[in-house]
Amino acid sequence: MIRTIKFRAKSKQSNNWVEGNLVKKQKDWYISTNGIDMDMIYPNTIGEFTGLTDSKNNYVYESDVILLDNKRYVVVWSNSCYGFYLYSLSDESKNMMALTELNGKEFSLEGCHSSTASEVITHTQKPRLT
Repeated sequence: MIRTIKFRAKSKQSNNWVEGNLVKKQKDWYISTNGIDMDMIYPNTIGEFTGLTDSKNNYVYESDVILLDNKRYVVVWSNSCYGFYLYSLSDESKNMMALTELNGKEFSLEGCHSSTASEVITHTQKPRLT
């Protein structure tokens, strides 16, 4: 199965979320939505598409906040495990589970891209998994 590779970030021009290909030119980051036009973006809002959608068919991206069984999780990438994981924001233990554990479960994105982890947790506090 071929996985769709795309990214989402907040545009500096419109302050809206944009989706597409991630491009770096010198020191600036851009999202190309159609292969020609590019939006300059805030680098700390970049998130990669996980390949999943929520119960309302919204795409799930890295750094999204997910509600599952009345608990909040943030989607993070683990370099050591080469995959996306859910990092608990709801309990003291900061438990993690593989994103694949969502298969067959009903869950929703909190705010449908209006509230991402980069807004809930400052960029320097984002969980970094190695």
